[in-house]
Amino acid sequence: MSEILDRIVTAGGNFEILSFRMGKTNEEESAARLKVFAPNEKKLEFSLSELSNLGCRPAEEASVSLKTAPTARAV
Repeated sequence: MSEILDRIVTAGGNFEILSFRMGKTNEEESAARLKVFAPNEKKLEFSLSELSNLGCRPAEEASVSLKTAPTARAV
């Protein structure tokens, strides 16, 4: 896990750990869900490429639709 986080920072990015599950034995996998940020698209693509080389994969993307809020500060 530390190598993954180091690669993000070294590539000029930043991250937020959304969830983390540590395997209880050496045979059981650990899993983490991260949100990766970068100051520009080029650095983000580089970070994601580095993470892919370490065996990470992107989460499934979901379709969203954006609409104008009916009033200010509406959630």
